Amino acid sequence: MKEKKFLLLTHAFPPFGGGGVQRMAKFAVYLEQENWKATVLAPRESGDSWIDEARMKEVAGVEVIRIGKRNLKQDQIWRKIVRRFFPIDPYFQWAVNAWSLIRTYPKGKWQLIFSSSPPHSIHLAGMWIAKELGIPWVADFRDHFTQGPEYKAGFFKQKSDRFFESKFLKMASAIVVNTETNRKEILSKFPSVNPDKLHVIYNGFDLADLQQNQVRPEGFEKGLTHFLYLGGLRGDHIDGTFYHTLAKAIQFRPGIENRIRIHIVGDISRKGALPEKLGLNTCIRFSEPVAYNEVANFIAASDACLTWQRPNSRYKGTIAGKVFDYIGMRKPIFSLGQPDGEIAGILTQYGIGISADPSDTGSAALAFLEFHDALLRGEFDYSKDSADFLSIFDRRRQASQLASLFSKLCTN
Repeated sequence: MKEKKFLLLTHAFPPFGGGGVQRMAKFAVYLEQENWKATVLAPRESGDSWIDEARMKEVAGVEVIRIGKRNLKQDQIWRKIVRRFFPIDPYFQWAVNAWSLIRTYPKGKWQLIFSSSPPHSIHLAGMWIAKELGIPWVADFRDHFTQGPEYKAGFFKQKSDRFFESKFLKMASAIVVNTETNRKEILSKFPSVNPDKLHVIYNGFDLADLQQNQVRPEGFEKGLTHFLYLGGLRGDHIDGTFYHTLAKAIQFRPGIENRIRIHIVGDISRKGALPEKLGLNTCIRFSEPVAYNEVANFIAASDACLTWQRPNSRYKGTIAGKVFDYIGMRKPIFSLGQPDGEIAGILTQYGIGISADPSDTGSAALAFLEFHDALLRGEFDYSKDSADFLSIFDRRRQASQLASLFSKLCTN
């Protein structure tokens, strides 16, 4: 089969770290095995992202074009100005620069454009480039745009953002979203969008990343029950949901703090002050991020894994990327998430954990204690016939799914 080429527009690509980076790196690598070779257009390092150099080896064979971007962490005044007055997001200018650069390349170099957000201005570049080159464009929404759980904007900014979001959904040849809930919410808000254009490809895991080197990380003492939370913290206004739940659980069952350890591994720069205020230092251990090829050791050493959201119905379709690595290593999961949300449905349907409502701290604390006790009794088990379930989240299968979509759009 003749190899085809596509241009992948993303801000999430090695050496940067994080869940979105994994999605893009895996697509770039595994789509080549499906006869779709990627050229990646991504930002240069600017000091405002977590760097994971280890993943660079995985994408060493991928062609990457880099364009500089402004370091917003070091320029807070500029960030505020841009967020208030610029269209879409602070990286609007990067999208303009990307379009200007790609215009200089010859037509015919690529058969398809694939843009992945956030930031959502990336789709502006995808839309312009696709029109310029006259080729199909697939827009991947790793997170919602104006329906996102943390989205806030003034009246005129909202009007502008919704205009662009509607334009993206209309002009894209196909749209990829990461949960079935998000697909339904887009169709509800934008009923004019053709449902056949929307395709669900979850985030996932790659067993190649989850190979252990049999080294037990420090701090995982025997005789304790170890819970793991992977990923960066986002401040007390979000992470406090779990801290308060844990504090209430300790209040209900004094002494349990001496029998458990909560390991939080990731970017802890926004840790906040609540763990100390609530007296949780006895049972929580904070660690800096580790390279992707060390993550499996932490998951393997843990008895169960954690994920949480704040009480906000907009999180209903959100599943943190870490959850899929938990699933890939068949670990029981405790989640603080929306009762009718996607993650609650997955945990309940497949019997691999418990999801509690973050809006009710008392009930959530009791649910955590129930999870703890059931865990000690060995009641959570990935059944032998769960292969079909696990395959939904397998990165290689997902790349094959995306390649099939690309090929349908490029019939010539």
